Amino acid sequence: MTRAQPMFSTTPRLTVSSHQPSERSCEGWAPSRRAVLAPCMRFFSKQPQSKQQSVLLSTGKAVTIPHSSAGYSADGDDDDARAAAEVSTAMDVCDEPEAASVRGALFDAVDLWSTTMRARLPGGGAERFSDSGESAPVPRFRLSYMPMRNRAEVPRLVMEEAGCPYELDVIGFQLWRRRVKEADASLPFGKLPVLYATDAAFRDAAGDALAIGNETAITRFLARQLGMAGRDAAHEARLDALYVQYYHTLRNSGVSHEGEHYSVGALRKCGSGGIGDGGHGGGVSLTRSTAPTYRSMPRVNDFSVAERSLAALGVFEEQLERSATPFLAGSDSPSYVDIAIFCELFELAELGNIPDFATRFELPRLGAFLHMMVERPRIAAYIRSPRRMPRYDRPGYTYCSGEYSPKP
Repeated sequence: MTRAQPMFSTTPRLTVSSHQPSERSCEGWAPSRRAVLAPCMRFFSKQPQSKQQSVLLSTGKAVTIPHSSAGYSADGDDDDARAAAEVSTAMDVCDEPEAASVRGALFDAVDLWSTTMRARLPGGGAERFSDSGESAPVPRFRLSYMPMRNRAEVPRLVMEEAGCPYELDVIGFQLWRRRVKEADASLPFGKLPVLYATDAAFRDAAGDALAIGNETAITRFLARQLGMAGRDAAHEARLDALYVQYYHTLRNSGVSHEGEHYSVGALRKCGSGGIGDGGHGGGVSLTRSTAPTYRSMPRVNDFSVAERSLAALGVFEEQLERSATPFLAGSDSPSYVDIAIFCELFELAELGNIPDFATRFELPRLGAFLHMMVERPRIAAYIRSPRRMPRYDRPGYTYCSGEYSPKP
């Protein structure tokens, strides 16, 4: 079998000009001075260089907690630590060199489970003011999540494409598990991600920011706020139906990236000689022409995971065939559903996966769609930025290299 060529090998390396705020998302924003951040809050090394470190809760409180050579100690009095907390309103963001340091610290940690850092990374254009001497725009949102793409990547890309300044609050797993999960009462369901909407219009009577849990709710809220949820009620409904279809198939209802409805691993096993994991193909190469369609599949079926995976992709190939524009559902510009599909296709096309998926599985429109999206200036800037979290290998969640995000 001919070796697959990199999907992005012909994609030009874009030079992105200075940030131009989006009219739909940034109009009326007043720039403000960048706050001063305590040096210990920029990022935390895993190395035990001191007996204690400070962590910053989403409420703005800086809490000093013990630190041991094996990570954060399970011993010690959490109540005493919280009682000693000092309110800190000096919340700065990391510039690009510091983002590269954060990425380096993640690779040093080896896997997600060993991360102990906490850092704030700017996004949506705010990062480009770091060295310009200009005042950075006020972030409209803060997104808190662990140091990985996963459930935060679509919300981040929605804000990046819209040119909406925001902060990513990166919380290492060990820090999350041992301290933040129990100490931060602002978490709606005790889970991440959480989006904090800091606009005055969204604050409650006590002045607290709106906190939104669950990635689907976060994504839809951002899409509505940033003009990416549809031009009218009918268009919004069509996009919503596509988003539900995407989430229940390509995202396996949020349970796993490698599930019974969609699995890159199952597709990766499909060579020219068969369908990889059993099914109805009878040794015939799995393509859109030979595979069953999603329409023909009963909800409960005995098709292979590879067949289900291709059927799930085929739904969006068909939707692009029907669309009067290059985007899904006839959108004039990328909607949040386009962003979600782009995320899945980008991962599918990674060199270690199936960079030639468009030709191998007869999905030309999805291939062209990926190339179009990856060349959009704001998306191109983000995916090449050290602010983007690195990929990881499952099941160990070990950080690994990816397109535009090489291991240091």
